[in-house]
Amino acid sequence: LLLGASATAVAALFGSEVLSLLYGQEYAAHAILFALLMVAHGLTWGVRFVGLALTAKRDLKILIPVNVLTLAVNAAMCWILIPEHGMAGAAYALAGASLLKLCVTYTVAVVR
Repeated sequence: LLLGASATAVAALFGSEVLSLLYGQEYAAHAILFALLMVAHGLTWGVRFVGLALTAKRDLKILIPVNVLTLAVNAAMCWILIPEHGMAGAAYALAGASLLKLCVTYTVAVVR
């Protein structure tokens, strides 16, 4: 999560410059989306870390319902948020689904 927080901080502070340097001025206008996507990606790193604990415990079957739940929540959030908020809605949906997956995966890893 520390790497995710660091990447999010860089994206929030220097996102416009990074996007401009890598992809051009057209992408630099979407620096806020870049920061939102980095939040979601940082949460995904946490999920991977906890997922490794489940892999070490050989408790892989529980990941199927967790992934199905995450998919359903992400799809529902996209269906609700994208028409009104566009690309930002998709980023919010991804971040929300990533947070849900981190919480559920962590709970499963600790409880089981």
